[in-house]
Amino acid sequence: MEKDAGFSNSLPEYFMLTEEEIEEFRLEKSVTTAKSPEELQKLMVDENLNPIERACLLISTGQDVQRVCTIEHLPQLLESSEHKAAALSKVLPKLCTLLSGSMTSPQVLICASETFAKIVERGLVTNHVTTETILPIILSQLDNKDPSVGASWLDTLITTLPFLPKDVVERLVLPVALLKGQLSQSVTSRMTSCRLIGRMAKTFESRWLEKELLPLATTLCQDVLQDVRMCMCRQLEPLARALGQEVTKTHILHEISELVQDEEWCVRGVAVETLVDLIPSLDKGTVQDKVVSLLMQACDHAHTQGDNSLPIVAKQLGRMCYELKDVLSPDQRLWFRNYYCKLSSYSAAEGGGGSSSTSLTTAAANGQRELDCRHHCAYNFPAMLLFAGQEAFQEHLAGIFKSFVEDEVSVVRRCVGCGFHEVVALMGDDCTLLLPYYQTLLRDSSFEVLSGLAPHLPQVMDRFAVASNLAPDTRHPGLLELIPALTACEQTASGCRQWRLHEELLNGFSCLSRCMTSDQLYTKFTPIMYKYISKSCVLPVKMAAGKTYCVFIRSIRKAEQRKELCTRLVEECSKSTNCRQRLFFIDICQYFLDVFSRSFFKEHFFLALLSLSEDQVVNIRLRLYRVLPSLKAILKLPADRLLLQQLEQVIRKCISQERDVDASQAIRDAVSQLDKIEVAMETLSRRTFLEADTIDQARAEEEAQLVQWEERQKEQLKPHSLSLKASPSIARSPLDKRAKSMKQVPSPVADRRSSSTSLPSSPGVPHRTLGIAKTKSSTTSPLPVRKTSSGCTMSVPSEEPDAATPTRKPQSSPASTLPTSSGGSQKSSEKKGSQVTSGQARTKPSGSPLTKPTASKKDLSSSPSSLLKETASRITRKT
Repeated sequence: MEKDAGFSNSLPEYFMLTEEEIEEFRLEKSVTTAKSPEELQKLMVDENLNPIERACLLISTGQDVQRVCTIEHLPQLLESSEHKAAALSKVLPKLCTLLSGSMTSPQVLICASETFAKIVERGLVTNHVTTETILPIILSQLDNKDPSVGASWLDTLITTLPFLPKDVVERLVLPVALLKGQLSQSVTSRMTSCRLIGRMAKTFESRWLEKELLPLATTLCQDVLQDVRMCMCRQLEPLARALGQEVTKTHILHEISELVQDEEWCVRGVAVETLVDLIPSLDKGTVQDKVVSLLMQACDHAHTQGDNSLPIVAKQLGRMCYELKDVLSPDQRLWFRNYYCKLSSYSAAEGGGGSSSTSLTTAAANGQRELDCRHHCAYNFPAMLLFAGQEAFQEHLAGIFKSFVEDEVSVVRRCVGCGFHEVVALMGDDCTLLLPYYQTLLRDSSFEVLSGLAPHLPQVMDRFAVASNLAPDTRHPGLLELIPALTACEQTASGCRQWRLHEELLNGFSCLSRCMTSDQLYTKFTPIMYKYISKSCVLPVKMAAGKTYCVFIRSIRKAEQRKELCTRLVEECSKSTNCRQRLFFIDICQYFLDVFSRSFFKEHFFLALLSLSEDQVVNIRLRLYRVLPSLKAILKLPADRLLLQQLEQVIRKCISQERDVDASQAIRDAVSQLDKIEVAMETLSRRTFLEADTIDQARAEEEAQLVQWEERQKEQLKPHSLSLKASPSIARSPLDKRAKSMKQVPSPVADRRSSSTSLPSSPGVPHRTLGIAKTKSSTTSPLPVRKTSSGCTMSVPSEEPDAATPTRKPQSSPASTLPTSSGGSQKSSEKKGSQVTSGQARTKPSGSPLTKPTASKKDLSSSPSSLLKETASRITRKT
């Protein structure tokens, strides 16, 4: 109950019904009877008539419904080359005759005006036809007694003016505008003259306008009725652009300055709008000397009066400051910033609106005026931030922004949410200051606020990620505080009965793969997506959750977690007892093909998708048959030979066992498409890669990088004592092998080790020194050394056993010696070879002597090339 009450309170006022409206719904109303046979007989038309004859018959003798349908179909007749000539010679004259009559219904007249506008805009008739046939009808209908009909034909005339020759406008339209602009004419006629002046200003040159139209425009600006002054004031902007800057400074700005000080608030508001529109077309000097002072005067007057012109000024304030930012002095910039701060917290008691009356009507009007001011100020906040600069945010604008975010009216909060991405972009690297405000908006209970946030969620989150220095390779949990707010936002969207909002929000959550860490995605957000995948909900919401779930799987780095999520999806959907879940699995697999590499799809989803060929529901088999060609396109021989055989086996089985007519046709169509697809072959030679192959290769490389990253993480987590054994780039020493097993004997084909103190580390393994310190509990057995010709000592490389040669037994005597180049024993070489390479020093357990095989001088003096030849010959014999 509390949830329903909160939802009803958040509804706009136009959704709420009054008691009278509810009672009216309860009343039983009589149902209108069907048409009589006589009325139906009047609506019947001979089917053998051609389109031209039928149009002429219906326009002449048909009812209003038939006439409207025929008039709407007239542009199609004129576009047809077959009927265009007959339509111009027969249908159009009859239509003009009908429109000239006095008994024509307003519905037909309005439909004809809209049709004529389409005909002229598309250029379906020549200028001669427009001038001689259509324009007289338009001008005659401007004085129609029905205001809606006259307004419709006026719109048609304004639409037609740019397509008429200048001489025709000057000869036929200008006299009408001058005549209707006289003070003796009605208000509607004078307002028609104002609109015609504004439209004709875009057609003629400045001299002609200054001579013919400027005096009339000046007169209409000083009209006694506010509606006429407002209408003419709106047309001053196009008129000023056509007249040029000199005439604008001497005449137009003078009229606008008087209208800014008009006694009616509506005229003053329109004058401010027109003056702001004129700023780009004026030179810098004119703006500094005249426009700035006029605008400051208008703003002060609106705030002092406290009337309805203040919301209009608040609406134009952002654009006003943006257009003036290059011409204002520092004092003027400060004035406009302070005026915005004062306007954003405006109260009716400050102006003149709160002291005149205390009635409920006045209080409601003042409250609406305050709300409008806050709403427009919230809308203009990005423009004011651009005007004041991001350095002024924390000192002057942060409090105002916070008040907008926490405003009691959802309209203001929604306006802030709609423009939040612009504020984040303007703040740059300092946008992290906005994180608390964004959390507040995400936790808002109004679905209107969330509807303003959802479309721009990816932009905002990406900006926050960039500001927090979150790169894809080095993600840092800097946005951890947003996770509860995002989950709360999703819960609100799921309970507001607005599935389109929920769908948009779930689609926007895919951006979290670029902002959150892999563990945060796995623990916090994948369960949310899986919840909507597994339960029955609106299909677009389910599809949005499935697509975001797919993006999350691709962004998760641990292979075990990715495999678990894929397995859960297969178990929940493809093996579900609900046919909707199985249909959803087929649809989401097509999206997986677009996101993941072909190898990943074949590993996790290929066989599960093929298993649906035995489904008992026809629609599932029908959907699967349409996917089969795309399954064959991802196979590659010879690696996927077994998958290809299974696919062919499934197709043969479906062809032979399918009994449904539609499914049989679908499998035959799939077979015809499969025959056109050639399976790719893996070759060692260079081949031409298609665009799809290049994309798939890039996806496969990204997935391989994730695997390599995980392996490096595992290696770095191992203790230091095991890192030497587990590192792939550091070969295990033969001494370690003999210390582990006394039966292994080295081969004479061992690589000679360098005498450096450390080896380069493998990727992902930190660079460490391989030396092992001596301890009291263990003794060090150095490698045998020999003297070189220069008198230096050199460590003799140990030898590992070769797989192709029998293992030689080590000598039983622990005191066996290894001859060196100087003929000394191993004991003497140990004394002289104390500088043993640290990478070759190993600890020897006490009580287990290290034996060494006896090597002759011939073995030691043999060259590396001879050893390689001997090894190659042994490998050849073994092969």
